[in-house]
Amino acid sequence: RRQIRVFAGACAASVVALTWPLADLAAHWSLTALVTQRLILVMAVAPMLLLGLPYDVIRWLTRPAAVDTVLVRLRTPPVAIAVVTVLVVGSMAPVLVRAQATSAVVRGVLDGAMVAAGLVLWIPVLGRVPGILPLKPVVRFGYLVFQAVVPAFLSFIYIFSRHPLYSVFARSHAAIGLRPLNDQQMAGFVSKLTMLFTLLTVGAVVLARAPRSGAELG
Repeated sequence: RRQIRVFAGACAASVVALTWPLADLAAHWSLTALVTQRLILVMAVAPMLLLGLPYDVIRWLTRPAAVDTVLVRLRTPPVAIAVVTVLVVGSMAPVLVRAQATSAVVRGVLDGAMVAAGLVLWIPVLGRVPGILPLKPVVRFGYLVFQAVVPAFLSFIYIFSRHPLYSVFARSHAAIGLRPLNDQQMAGFVSKLTMLFTLLTVGAVVLARAPRSGAELG
């Protein structure tokens, strides 16, 4: 069954992101590995969880009135973009990156925050939450364009900075063969290109399917 396969995919992606070797590299050795881990959680695990969880489970999780109120607010594109930007960019603050290198609890909290950011990003696009319809196709495309650009602005800092920003990854050359500054630049390219390609591709698919879906155009 497709839903079961999608949920299994979410579990498999979680294992890749949160276990050795990627998790160890992300915690102690490489900014590129950390960015890759975060991208997997936001761009793969979150949407597959949303699509793979049984509808009855989602309905039960969102039944409390307070949860429903929050989700309705998060469906608004400016709010969703702001929340995703704060969570994604904030999680890369040097103090938090340094803290996650030494604390499994901090790593767990930040990993959970990335899945939450992914859910916020994808709910307006995928729907599947009772009482919250997906945005109209053109609005979804514009929303995805902004999500591809705004939260990823940090990648430009990584690419054009002349000095490494994270002392915790000072030994990156020993683990992945890249000096810290090169590792940082690579992280910027991985972040920017992955978000652009994934979100714009989804946006293009949304627009391509729009004429065949009268419900979405209504």
